[in-house]
Amino acid sequence: MADRAVWFRVTRESVPFFALYALFFADRGLSTAQIGVLIVCWSAAAFVLEVPSGALADTLDRRLLLIAAALLYAGCFATWLLWPSFAGFLSGFLLWSISSALTSGTWEALLFDELAADGHAERYGKIRARSESAAAFGALAASAGAGPLYAAGGYRLVGAVTLAITGLHVAATWALPRARPREQVAEPGSYLGSLRDGVREARRNRVVHRILLALVAPTAIVAFDEYLTLLFREGGLSVQVVAWVAAGCVAAQAIGTALADRLAGASRAVSVAVYAGSGLLIGAGALVAHPGGLTAVAVGYGVANAAMLAAEIRLQAAIVGASRATTTSVGGLVSEAAAIISFGLVAVGSERASLATVIGVVAVGFAVVAGISIARCDAPGYGWTTRSEVT
Repeated sequence: MADRAVWFRVTRESVPFFALYALFFADRGLSTAQIGVLIVCWSAAAFVLEVPSGALADTLDRRLLLIAAALLYAGCFATWLLWPSFAGFLSGFLLWSISSALTSGTWEALLFDELAADGHAERYGKIRARSESAAAFGALAASAGAGPLYAAGGYRLVGAVTLAITGLHVAATWALPRARPREQVAEPGSYLGSLRDGVREARRNRVVHRILLALVAPTAIVAFDEYLTLLFREGGLSVQVVAWVAAGCVAAQAIGTALADRLAGASRAVSVAVYAGSGLLIGAGALVAHPGGLTAVAVGYGVANAAMLAAEIRLQAAIVGASRATTTSVGGLVSEAAAIISFGLVAVGSERASLATVIGVVAVGFAVVAGISIARCDAPGYGWTTRSEVT
């Protein structure tokens, strides 16, 4: 299962278009504000679909849902290439949103329950960290290759390679384990019953509730990656150099996610430093017009990814109910809400100030939120552990 998990995640993330699609939109005449609108719509659609799709994964075959998600994912990039306009980009983002909603919660629940059925639930954190780190390295290779691909054949060649990779992702998804009889993992219920039970656990399991709150700030900070290429070009870098700098950010992400399993077991003091430090690094780096600023942004991005994945690992250990995918999707809902807030602040702020200023100020604000959200876990009854406290 570990190797298939890596293959599934690597093919999902090794997309060269990731490094350049914001520039592709801009070169097709879209303003920063219009790009912001697209990204907000993308997250808003995923936000609406997140929890309902999680409940589907607690009642239907999770593998088949992931296959459908993989096909929609490929459709997103095909739509962008065939219909390069605001409407086409919006349509592609909607396909991506549906794909993300179907994947979120479904993938984590499938992996955890498969491991639990084999008596290896304790390996979940290590496998998640390994697969996410491998995916980040795959994204790094794709980002590094985006510049040469663009130089050789422009956006058309970048798009063609992207479609080939998404085809491999469909194959990797098909290779995932077929659904086990549900009595070996968790008894299936009705759709509405799964929805109700999963949401109830997110609200009443106090450890789960606190972990969900801890997801907000790092997710909002990681959401800045949609603007990093524009930030770097605003600093005067060429398209080819931007692709390489973006690759550096992904390298930091790979290192951060590889360490996420260790961070998941860290003390509150270390967690506060890590969660808040990610925002401070990105904020300071964005405001400093110096190569050292780019380094700070990259490191902060890697730290934020480690913090986000560590919280997700804690979440799976804290869930005790049968509607695991639904409860996990509530976490996805929280993440989407945080991303929408981040995108909205950047979209509005960029109309009044430079992108560097906006990202700098917003990142520092989220750093404060991150520190407070983790520090509050010292309150009675909210221990920063994976022990379930259901009231």
